Amino acid sequence: MDKYNKWYQTASEKQVRPVNEIVDELKEELAKRRGVEPVSLISLNPIELAQAFIEEFIPYPFPVKSVIPYNYCIFIRLYPQYEPYLRYIC
Repeated sequence: MDKYNKWYQTASEKQVRPVNEIVDELKEELAKRRGVEPVSLISLNPIELAQAFIEEFIPYPFPVKSVIPYNYCIFIRLYPQYEPYLRYIC
């Protein structure tokens, strides 16, 4: 993080894009991929928008030899009632 901070403090405006510009570009691409109008994404709150970006742009590879192709450890966070059963594999 220190390396990034040092770079950011000395970077020119040409080297750094505003976050809003990047988010708008991602929204346009997301809308294009999903076949919807970009204005339909306005109703999403920041968390929902981030989740949509992750689902669309960061594919989670499923393990080939797994019985259940999911991340068991995150499953515990989503459904804490299963923690007693899954704590041995996480």
